[in-house]
Amino acid sequence: MIQIATLMATHPDNDFIVEYDNIRILTGMSNKAWESDMIEKAPTFLKDKIFHHGKLLKSNLRGLKNGLIIIDEIDCGDKQGQKFDKTLKDAGILNIEHMIRNNNRFVVISATMIKQYYDLYRWGPDLFFDCKMTIPDSYVGHKDFLEKGIIKEFYPLEDIPSVLKWIDEDILTYGRDFRVHIVRANDKTMGNIINGCISKGVKYALHMTDDRLSDEEIKEFFEKPLKSHIVLIIKRLFSRANLIPNIWKKRIGATHELCTIKVDDSVQIQGLPGRMTGYWKHIIESGHKIGPYRTSIKSIKNYEANYNDPFGYEEIRCSGFVKSDGKIHSSEIHLFTPENVDHPNPLDLPEIPSSKCSKPVKIFKLNEDEYNILNGSIGNNEKLKNYMRMKDNSFYRQYQHYNIQFWKLDMPSKYIKWGVNRMRKPGAYSTETNIREKTKNILMCYLYDLEKELIINPWNGENNLNLNISS
Repeated sequence: MIQIATLMATHPDNDFIVEYDNIRILTGMSNKAWESDMIEKAPTFLKDKIFHHGKLLKSNLRGLKNGLIIIDEIDCGDKQGQKFDKTLKDAGILNIEHMIRNNNRFVVISATMIKQYYDLYRWGPDLFFDCKMTIPDSYVGHKDFLEKGIIKEFYPLEDIPSVLKWIDEDILTYGRDFRVHIVRANDKTMGNIINGCISKGVKYALHMTDDRLSDEEIKEFFEKPLKSHIVLIIKRLFSRANLIPNIWKKRIGATHELCTIKVDDSVQIQGLPGRMTGYWKHIIESGHKIGPYRTSIKSIKNYEANYNDPFGYEEIRCSGFVKSDGKIHSSEIHLFTPENVDHPNPLDLPEIPSSKCSKPVKIFKLNEDEYNILNGSIGNNEKLKNYMRMKDNSFYRQYQHYNIQFWKLDMPSKYIKWGVNRMRKPGAYSTETNIREKTKNILMCYLYDLEKELIINPWNGENNLNLNISS
């Protein structure tokens, strides 16, 4: 964020440069440590332009033109009606027409912004584009932890046997290599964890928002020689935007993130496993022992899949937002929801595939002769293949070995039964309609009489078979 602001403020192109007085770095988090840390790192011209949730009213946004507003952790405190929303609206800048007229640009940043990404996508490519940061070789992330077996499945910790098992398997196996082990607790697990530590003779300490350890006590755990293992029981701390220095990470052994029956994928990513990511891969690969970092493995996989393909079939669940079975359920309006910024013509979201087997629907427009030839070729798959090869050879080569099923779409009852309107929507994916053998690769081909179209629904059933075997 600081680098973006600095480059924009010192850009050699006078038509592109942003005056430093017009730059702001904001967050909806109530986090004084974030603000002080950013101010400490920032060059002098930025130090008075950084504001966390508690200081937003002092950000002086009214009348801003040719501005650059950088928002960190965009998925925090950004709901409609909250302080961040009101601050931007009171300044008049949370409006599409105002942004364009006054040339104000937003850069929004977070590791977990799937809800906001869906909102911004609807702005359209002229007003929004996304960037993924380059990941250096020295960085170790969730995926690396998973591949190295460092991330493991969480224990419920809501009964004493689970706590004792966690202490035996994750803590006492370190032997006399004494470490700080961190576990996030709630009211249901707190007593069990304490009693488990007492039962196993393991020292513990509490570190919570309403009963914090002092800075000196924390430093003593992480920087002075240890004479025993310590279980640090935390509540509402060591979450997003809280940096754990590498020298402390080296002292940490096992971690255990709080997981519930309904797991919030964003919370898991931003929790303890997220705090342990960073620029210390060389230390881990040198043989330094760490982990396990326990969390929901499913959450990690969901996150990685949605990071790579936000509109793919893989589900993701977080507060106020669920993507599952090809459907989106969102119960919140955020800063950049099109309705909240008076967007005149927002895009529809693309269709979400309901299965890994689903593939994009392909539609060929037919002239009269082509329609008549195919209409007389139902049951003759070679003529259909020849047509596909002639019209789109790359599509044909991709699916040439699939089993073909060919139907006429020639009456209203079939239009409804087979969902012709759904198939013809932009960005449509194939579904299980008309598929009996779901583990086979099939091309479902429909000759649609009203519009003279050949509609093809590819179904990659072998993916489904392989998925089931591997899991």
